[in-house]
Amino acid sequence: MNKNWLIRKQDFTISGPVSKEKILELRDKKLLSPDDELCSGNGFWFFVKENRFFTDYIEQDNVQVFDPIQDAQNKLTEVQKNEIIVRKKKKKKKKKKKKDKDIE
Repeated sequence: MNKNWLIRKQDFTISGPVSKEKILELRDKKLLSPDDELCSGNGFWFFVKENRFFTDYIEQDNVQVFDPIQDAQNKLTEVQKNEIIVRKKKKKKKKKKKKDKDIE
């Protein structure tokens, strides 16, 4: 029995890891709300009420793949030696307007 599922309640508390069997038991006892969310390992969060995902990953035992958004290459930051470096946008230099010289 693999215990690799997390439960995120509506108040954003996270419980787990728990097995699929425990998730089914909690649902059957009405201890899981349709608005609670589930996630496996490096997978994506989905609501209990999303029947397609619940059926595929909990009832039919399909493997949940990684989250393509969460695991995408980060273009805004880079990690070097466990430090996060934030890239700053270069500011455009404002061109100074030439003032008309008084004609004498």
